[in-house]
Amino acid sequence: MSIDDLQASQPYPSDAQAEASKPTNGGLRSLVQERRSKLEWDDQAIENPDLWGLALSGGGIRSATFCFGLLKALAHNHAFQRFDLLSTVSGGGYIGATVGKLFQNAAESQQSAKEVEEALADADARWFGFWLRANGRYLIPNGTKDTIFAVANFSRNLIGVHVEVALLGLLLGCLLIGFDLALWQWADCLYSGNACWQPAWMSMSALDMLSRVPTIWVFLPPVALAVALLAVAYWALPSDQRANGSVSVWRWGVAITAGAALYPLLALLSKNRSSTGGLWVPGWVLLAVGGMLAAMALGTLLASLFARLDAKAPERSHNRITRWLASVLAGGLSIAGLGVLDTMAWQLAKSSGQNMVMVGTAVALTLAVLRAVIPKIADLPRSLTPTLRRNVILLVHVAGALVLFMVLVFWVSVLHRSVTMSLFNAQAFEFKLAWSWWIVITVPVLFLMGMSYFNRDFLNRSSLFSFYRARLVRSYLGAGNAARSSDFVQRATERYRMNWAAGESGIPIQDLNEGDDIPMADYAPHRSGGPVHLINACINQTRDPHGGMFNQDRKGQLLTLGPFGCVRVGQGPWREVQREGSLTLGSWVAMSGAAVAPGLGSTTRSGISALLTLSGLRLGYWWNSLAMKRDLEKAAPRHFNKYPQLLAELRGRFEGIHRAEWFLSDGGHFENTAAYALLREECKLVVLADCGADPRYAFGDLENLVRKARIDLQANIIFLRPCVPPAAAFESDSPPESSADTSKPRPSKTDKPTVPPAFGSLNDLTSQDSQACLALARIEYPTSVGYLIVVKPNVVAGAPVDLVNFKADNPLFPQEPTTDQFFNEAQWESYFLLGRTLGQHLTPELLRQLPMLDRIGYFEVDDGSVIVRDESGKVHATTAPKRLPSRIAATGAVTASVSLGALATFGTAAWQAVSQHMEERAKTRAIDATVLKDLTDVFGRLPPVSLNQTSATNIAQAADANRTSAETSDLPQVGEMATALLRVGESCKPSNSEAFRNSELLQLILKSTFSGCEPGGLPHPSCALLKVDNPSIDCMTPSTKGFCEPKYGLRDFSTNLMNDDSGCLKSLPMDWSKEFSGWPWSLWSKTASEPVLPDTGGTGPSMPSMDPSPGQTPNGSGSDVDGSGSSTTDGAEPIQTKGPDRGERQEAGEAKRTCAGRKVYIQIFGPEMRDAVRDLREPWRAFGANVPPIEDVLDTARRRDRSPPLVPKNPVAIYHDTASKECAELLQPLNVAPDWEVRALPRSLTAVPGVIEIWLPPGSLPIQERSAFSTTSESRGATIRWEPKFGHSQHTSGSK
Repeated sequence: MSIDDLQASQPYPSDAQAEASKPTNGGLRSLVQERRSKLEWDDQAIENPDLWGLALSGGGIRSATFCFGLLKALAHNHAFQRFDLLSTVSGGGYIGATVGKLFQNAAESQQSAKEVEEALADADARWFGFWLRANGRYLIPNGTKDTIFAVANFSRNLIGVHVEVALLGLLLGCLLIGFDLALWQWADCLYSGNACWQPAWMSMSALDMLSRVPTIWVFLPPVALAVALLAVAYWALPSDQRANGSVSVWRWGVAITAGAALYPLLALLSKNRSSTGGLWVPGWVLLAVGGMLAAMALGTLLASLFARLDAKAPERSHNRITRWLASVLAGGLSIAGLGVLDTMAWQLAKSSGQNMVMVGTAVALTLAVLRAVIPKIADLPRSLTPTLRRNVILLVHVAGALVLFMVLVFWVSVLHRSVTMSLFNAQAFEFKLAWSWWIVITVPVLFLMGMSYFNRDFLNRSSLFSFYRARLVRSYLGAGNAARSSDFVQRATERYRMNWAAGESGIPIQDLNEGDDIPMADYAPHRSGGPVHLINACINQTRDPHGGMFNQDRKGQLLTLGPFGCVRVGQGPWREVQREGSLTLGSWVAMSGAAVAPGLGSTTRSGISALLTLSGLRLGYWWNSLAMKRDLEKAAPRHFNKYPQLLAELRGRFEGIHRAEWFLSDGGHFENTAAYALLREECKLVVLADCGADPRYAFGDLENLVRKARIDLQANIIFLRPCVPPAAAFESDSPPESSADTSKPRPSKTDKPTVPPAFGSLNDLTSQDSQACLALARIEYPTSVGYLIVVKPNVVAGAPVDLVNFKADNPLFPQEPTTDQFFNEAQWESYFLLGRTLGQHLTPELLRQLPMLDRIGYFEVDDGSVIVRDESGKVHATTAPKRLPSRIAATGAVTASVSLGALATFGTAAWQAVSQHMEERAKTRAIDATVLKDLTDVFGRLPPVSLNQTSATNIAQAADANRTSAETSDLPQVGEMATALLRVGESCKPSNSEAFRNSELLQLILKSTFSGCEPGGLPHPSCALLKVDNPSIDCMTPSTKGFCEPKYGLRDFSTNLMNDDSGCLKSLPMDWSKEFSGWPWSLWSKTASEPVLPDTGGTGPSMPSMDPSPGQTPNGSGSDVDGSGSSTTDGAEPIQTKGPDRGERQEAGEAKRTCAGRKVYIQIFGPEMRDAVRDLREPWRAFGANVPPIEDVLDTARRRDRSPPLVPKNPVAIYHDTASKECAELLQPLNVAPDWEVRALPRSLTAVPGVIEIWLPPGSLPIQERSAFSTTSESRGATIRWEPKFGHSQHTSGSK
């Protein structure tokens, strides 16, 4: 029998073909006839046209093991061969494929179907049974080596997926930040007064308004305009055909009036921009009014166009406009969300790198926790109220959406930190540097994504599907591979020797063997007399192809795979699949069991899909449906390439049959019992092993089957129950009172069919007082009647003692969670034994007699009534005392209340933990009042003279005059103050440094202590510690603004440039051809056409925005406080230089005139240079230059969590204007190597007249040694000498 015996393949059947593809099953019947011809014994079933089917449901290893025992019992009763069709889902497919492979191998080994059935009946003693018993739990890693292998596999795939997610996040960041940079640069160009295009409505107030919201929100006004336009068009459309496709006259009048009003409005906008007096209307008001007028005019035109196109069907135009409106609103929501994402990413990038690491770690930990929680959703008891189940799923869905959002925020923040923050590395915005970084990142991202865009196999290879398939193939299909026995047996159905249990098991399961799997195109177990095997999977499809309601709720369609790899989708015809695309039996069994995947059928949620994808729990498979033969006249569906596939998994949005690639997952996501495919074939008898996790026996899978059969197949499933106990039925002379049909013939006492007590109602299957484990249902097809036997795992009387004891030790048995796939020996054996025990009731005689038993009244409709015995001892049925069946009423309320209580407890605990964390975080960010107590006490006792008059000069004068110690008694108090200040500084951390710097009291104490610790007097050791680099003092000291303050939107555009407090100067026009000449090498090469300032990590030169007042340094104090808290004053002992003679004094006067009014900023790289550089300040001040405090750019970058600065090779003197060049050339000391490089400020930066920047790398000056307790010039080991000459300088280095 070839595949041509099935129906011809085509994408959509014609009417005649659709009629032929109704559940008459002509195609499968031919395969069944071929299968029956292989049966050896004479049986009436061969001539019986009725189909019998066996359905093995999903349920993981639990289902596979139970169904193995059930199949053994059926084979032992010689009933297995009577079943023509075998339909499997998920775990049922494990054992179904194993049995199918045994029959597949029978053709090669010349075995008959009867021999295979006998081997199945004696599975305990056969080699395949030994293999399953030994390796049935191989799905879960066992042992250190196996666990390491699984972890390596999982980690490799997870990292690969996150690399792709990172690329998507970086691409999104490139688009957002690229737009940010473009709009910000244009806004700064307008603000700086450069020649940039400026629309009439763009005033500084409008510019300021745009800078205060996410940049991408500039598209929201056009979205609002489009919404208004479509709304006007909808209401302007005629509501019926009587209008003949014309818009009413009064609406045209309104539209013309609105259009005419636009002209004066535009004129008012232009006047509003240039006018300095008279009427002034805010620009946003004019824009809003103009938008409304434009919407009224354009909306009417659009309505007129639609009215003419669909004059006969105005409702179609209304629907089209409404759909457009929905799309525009969706776009607006997306823009709003992207704006929030961009802003959050900016805030994260602006914070410290430690915060970014914390956020990334928190997201990773959240993923790890949710990864453990998600599989438990499948184990939620069915008895939970629907509202509670939906709320739990909604909670996980929201959590997943937030996690995906935070992942994108993290990657966009990485780009913000690299690109956007580079804007603020100087006193003018570094747009060239920012655009350079943007290009450096964007180009590789686009290159990598472009190179792998068509790699559609990536998602299949990076999921757990390959690992899952390999384990299934080795553990279950390997049972049918006799080659694994190492020639101990020639056939898998042979008996094995008992000594094999000691370890002679042949080829280890960890090793690959080609004989385990088989191409699906060759799979045909029916050719050897086995049942026709149907494997069921789910095509995830969240978009309904026909606009109906069914698929919108189901979010999937059933795909059934038959012999030779042919497939059937839903109610469509069987279609042939090319050999290359039919894959293997193991692959399809793994697809059928892919229970945890981004596509979950009806429970698919975008948040859950994102969680599963990000956490690596992906078992689904992207199958190329173009492997199916199709009508060449019809266009083939488009391919889904790698990144659309990844986005589909992240968003949980699947196109289903509308694309070439179908995302296939567990068949249980559509229907978990596997009986749907058999009902579609109108089987007259279906035996169903309902092994889905159902600890409350709520029969959720049966409920789904009954509903789908009634809706899709027009087949009503009516559950029956025994009328009364069989003995009572024959003792009574009257027909059963509770019989559903009293006209049915009553059985005689001499001909008593036997009905095993295992049959009962659904309530009996849940009752602890019943021994029932089988339920019977009548299937009312459109043209015939069939029967369904449900085998529900439950412990019954007569079970072996080890099974009973296992139940006592494991109360959840046999309904343990499906997530438990690690079966020990006792667990595996108990499920196998239970399946065999329940299957013993299914004899061929009973199965044949069921229709007769129903006809003669042994069964009645299960209407929920209960069987009671009256006072006379007669048994009869009576109405149930409750509205709901006992199985439902007994489980719903308690479970719901318990679950609600558990959720409330969890929520309270989570809130308390978050609240406690927030309180602790607030404490760490504040100053502990007890820490400041000692300091404030000392400060309060300090005399005013110690704060305001205790200068170095005063102290020296006091010492020279031999004043009494009482008169200088304030000096120890200053030391006490310095000591207390150092002790307080120990409590300053990066988390609370902002509170220290913002405390006015603490800053007053700092300022006063520095003033009191002047050099030249009798210094206290604590004062000496204040003069060296001290991280605790730096933590409390505010830094001066020598750079642009990072701000989303660049700056405050509502103020003029002189009052801007962001620290950013005016931007100069950028000549793109010159700025990017030699790019990108000009960014790093010293020989570039434009000199490049060292990257200070966001610090830049310490240039205060305003000149200090007379007698004060730029920090506002009476002394120069450098970055470490050390102080120097003009009253300090000057550096000893050669006393100039008359001529030298004249030349010194020229030098002083040359540098008079110049401001020299000193930038050093590390604290070891601070003392040496201090010796430069006095001579430069002697030249007439103003020398602000020294800045350690490395320390500033560290405290501001910026990138480390680039260190120049040689000292650099950068002058901002030509008039300062001569002074810059005078500043280098004599005999100090190497020579200083003197150059002009790059044209791309804003120059400040009179400013000179000195950049001194480590080792450029001799380091001076100082005593820790003395700051006088006598302690210095060397001094630097100047002999200023007009136009140049001579420098010497000497020793004292």
